[in-house]
Amino acid sequence: MAEGPRSTVRACVLVLAAALLVSTAVAGGSAARAQEAAATVEGRVVNASSDGGNMGGLAVTLHEVKAAGRQELETTTEPDGRFTFEGVVFDSETAYGVSVVYQDAFYGVDLDVSKWPPVPVELTVYDSSSDDGALAVSSASVLFAGASPETGTVSAMEIVSLVNSGDETYVPGPGVMDLLRFGLPSGASGLRVETSLVGANHIQVDRGFALVASVPPGSHEVMYAYEFPYSGEETAFERSVRYGAENLRVMTPEDAMDLAADSLGEART
Repeated sequence: MAEGPRSTVRACVLVLAAALLVSTAVAGGSAARAQEAAATVEGRVVNASSDGGNMGGLAVTLHEVKAAGRQELETTTEPDGRFTFEGVVFDSETAYGVSVVYQDAFYGVDLDVSKWPPVPVELTVYDSSSDDGALAVSSASVLFAGASPETGTVSAMEIVSLVNSGDETYVPGPGVMDLLRFGLPSGASGLRVETSLVGANHIQVDRGFALVASVPPGSHEVMYAYEFPYSGEETAFERSVRYGAENLRVMTPEDAMDLAADSLGEART
């Protein structure tokens, strides 16, 4: 494993569906619970930015997702940000979540249905900004899982920790250069990506992809895997990170391949 500060590494992202829609196991689910009476789901939208803001009149959506399909209910917040959904019936085969869009940024949380009705929900939102000055990469890791002489490809996985150190959510501007852009090796294929950023999408751009997503304050993980072609007995791998990288790790399983880099420290096993 080789390490080095602020070395150039760059990622490409394809996002999962909104985290609040991910199916979750319901503890103690039973046929009897599926017949429970309708209940009230309630909560509050809170603005955590420094100057706060009026949270009244926002559209809040309750998502009910199961294998057979999905249903959405909508309500509007009171002046203090509180919201209520009446007559929600529990189903052990359904995942529940609530979401809100505030200043062009999407926020959502899963409901904990281990008890029904669930405890009141708090949806934390922030004021939005198109200034990316608070964004940075705290760590980036590249794993070369192995090379296949039969297909002439190297399998790689990258993990990036993207940090927003401000108190506003970064919302990309209208231009392509405003998006969260990530590069891939020439000829890369088979991209598989997961991220903790909610409600994200991706588009193809020159030499890679761009993540169309808002970035709220805090740390957010992006993990992606792909294959890229090589020929002969060695190949070059180059990356640049738009927001830098405080720490970089480059790894490969022992005996899978040899790594060499001018800007990284001595390799360790």
